[in-house]
Amino acid sequence: MKTNISILGIGGAGRNVVNQLCKQNPELNCFHYCEGEPEENIDNALNGAKVLILVAGLGGHISSFVSIDVAKKAKEAGIKTIAVVTTPFTFEGSIRIGKATHAVSELKELTDELHICDNESLRTKYADLAIVNAFSKSHDEVISIILSIVKNL
Repeated sequence: MKTNISILGIGGAGRNVVNQLCKQNPELNCFHYCEGEPEENIDNALNGAKVLILVAGLGGHISSFVSIDVAKKAKEAGIKTIAVVTTPFTFEGSIRIGKATHAVSELKELTDELHICDNESLRTKYADLAIVNAFSKSHDEVISIILSIVKNL
């Protein structure tokens, strides 16, 4: 595996996805940042990276706004930045959807690639899926996207 690729999960969903991904693929360079954690986790992910894969479940404050800041830092450092994000289910409410929409708009401008997993579309794709399993399915979809990206870099 290429050591100059960093995968950074931001916020609770980003952390959960990255933790699951790295348990299955320990050779990956995984980092995460959540509220209350030291910002050096972000710096460590950027340090020496040629490619940053930013992972976030958009809609929360940390995931939506910190992901934008990290993408700006990576762009300024000349790091190829690929964002793999989820957008909220409709039942999560208009505030989360609004934050996610804003973040997607910003990330389109700041990243080299933006991959969006629309959680609401999972309800259609997996109509028989109980809502309690929906977030797990979303994580699986994001992990699949990330592994495909890493394989093709």
